[in-house]
Amino acid sequence: MQDSGSDTEDNVSVSSKQQPSNYAIQVDNNIHGTIYFITPSKQEKDTWLYHLTVASGLPLTQTGTDTEKLIGGLMRVDGSPESKLWHHPILCHSKEAIARPLTTLPSTNLETDAIQMFKAVQLFTTVPINFSAIEYHINLAQSAIGDCVVKQELQSELYCQLIRQTSQHPDPDSSQATQCWMLLALCCPIFLPQQKYLWYFKHYLQRHASMRPIAVRYAVYCQRCVERAELNGPRESRPSRMEVLSVLLGDAVKHASPLSIPVHLPSERYQVVSFDGSTTAKELNGRLSQELGMRDPLVTGFALLTDDPLTPDVEHCLEPDVKICDAVSLWELTAREGNQGKVDQSRTIKIIFKNRLYFKNMVRGETEKERLLILYQALVAIVNGHFPINKDLAIELGALMMQIEFGDHRPVGGSITIAQEVYQRVETTLAKSFPMKMVKDLTFDERRQMSSQLTEKWAALRGHQPAQCARIYLNVCRRWPFFGARLFPCKQKSDYKPLWLAVQEDSISTLDLSSLRLAHRYPYESVVTFGGHKDDFMVVVKQSASLPFSPHQLQLQLGTEKLLFAMRPGLVSEVTNLIASYINAIKIRQSVGYASESTSQAPISPGDQSPVERGIPAKPRTDGPESYQVKTGSQTSPESSSQPRWQRKVEVSLLPTHVHANGQPRVVVSQALGKTIEPNSA
Repeated sequence: MQDSGSDTEDNVSVSSKQQPSNYAIQVDNNIHGTIYFITPSKQEKDTWLYHLTVASGLPLTQTGTDTEKLIGGLMRVDGSPESKLWHHPILCHSKEAIARPLTTLPSTNLETDAIQMFKAVQLFTTVPINFSAIEYHINLAQSAIGDCVVKQELQSELYCQLIRQTSQHPDPDSSQATQCWMLLALCCPIFLPQQKYLWYFKHYLQRHASMRPIAVRYAVYCQRCVERAELNGPRESRPSRMEVLSVLLGDAVKHASPLSIPVHLPSERYQVVSFDGSTTAKELNGRLSQELGMRDPLVTGFALLTDDPLTPDVEHCLEPDVKICDAVSLWELTAREGNQGKVDQSRTIKIIFKNRLYFKNMVRGETEKERLLILYQALVAIVNGHFPINKDLAIELGALMMQIEFGDHRPVGGSITIAQEVYQRVETTLAKSFPMKMVKDLTFDERRQMSSQLTEKWAALRGHQPAQCARIYLNVCRRWPFFGARLFPCKQKSDYKPLWLAVQEDSISTLDLSSLRLAHRYPYESVVTFGGHKDDFMVVVKQSASLPFSPHQLQLQLGTEKLLFAMRPGLVSEVTNLIASYINAIKIRQSVGYASESTSQAPISPGDQSPVERGIPAKPRTDGPESYQVKTGSQTSPESSSQPRWQRKVEVSLLPTHVHANGQPRVVVSQALGKTIEPNSA
């Protein structure tokens, strides 16, 4: 509104009939002339007047609540520390409850919520923290902040309330003032106030950064949180129990990265990593790779995954932009929902760092740490029966593993102690490095013979360095064409024969359950669509045949075939996400110039990918069966009825999707690979 003014005209009648009085706002401008906004109540008139004034850029000293008018006055003097407005009673601490909100809110329900929220703030700050009953303050903080995450209109209101209660406190060193600062510190990484309230908050922190020690410590911490929150954006969930505890115990304000969590490695060890409330999975993945001496995740294909709080042996890949604190919080919420509202403090989220996307052309240039972690993942595959191996090869690989783990073999030489040590190490290797089924089926004599052969092979490796043994171990394993592929147990619905579904960088394959021999292979170029179909996993592939006597091996297209695989709950979305990751890798890595040995594909970092990692939206389209759908927000996943709430996330995908009438989604591969094939409606 250029050169415009705003005036209020109360008691303006909109009709010649006898009706209750209405309210109007008059807006004058040079383009459209005079415009009147007629409102049924004074409250609605004040709300419209305030937002129109903000939009027009006019001074705010005459609109809004008393608090907003004072903030407008501070903005006129550019937040000068000498301004007396900072000491105005409305902006300073009060022991009395508020009668109305400090900010303009769009509804009476939100105004009521704001008044109740101030009471919660008073309870949090006036009740001293008792560490034997600290759950009281944890629940209060989670409830108040969680409400603001859901009702975003209350976010600026909460900041104004907390700023007021920490400003000009009669006893700034008291526990009440400190606890109010704690609540303010918890809010900063999760959401920030809007527009002028953010300006007000920043100037408020700047003033307190040079005051009393307690205020300085928390003000500086909040300033860091504001910078990080502006960089990475707001959070999606309330603070986790771990995050609230770190602030209540006073540890958070002492460090730039106040939180830490163990990240589990494939070697059954863990690395403790520090982070803050705005750290994303991509940042933590890159930091962890650097600390471990590994290449960038874009090259290695390593990713951060979490366990499932309800379903064992199911893992979920963290999207690159997901905040670690959000993942922890949503994990806790899901675990509580599955435990009938009870909190099991003995269980916490398990974050796993492992290779998720394996590419053969990335072997060149791999570091020793990368090689060692991939080796331990191969070891897990061998133990679980996901790798074809006979007894002789198992003994050879077991001896290499003993040399890596224990170093050179020590001759017994009649020493009982050394003999017991060798025996224990051999038994440990048999339990942790051999296929479980192979060891379980051994007789006593066969086990003794295998132990003797294993000891001999280990002794023969004397002098070999662990890095050399790891290289030999992987060179042997990598001869199998499906090394690095992820195997999923399933049954094909056509004959219900148990088999493995193998997902790797260039294809989907089915393998015999016992021998692990290839049954069928479906390159991604032949895949039309894939994803959830009712409770099963579905793949639609193109059928083709070579024309006889064709000099250029021309392929005759014979239509499509729909394949259905029955899997246990939780695996359908996991398979869909993994295939989507690999196919997106083809597109993204080609754009940056990578090439693959087996195809023209190349890998993508799980930290930079754009697959449907957070699930596939299950809402059917209404614009026809041949339409495509792009995922842009939080929607229901393919297994929405059984899937925990924390998994029901999606992001924009490179892959178009085709949605069935029953709500189950499919990912259409043809367009992502640059083809012109129409989606099949099977």
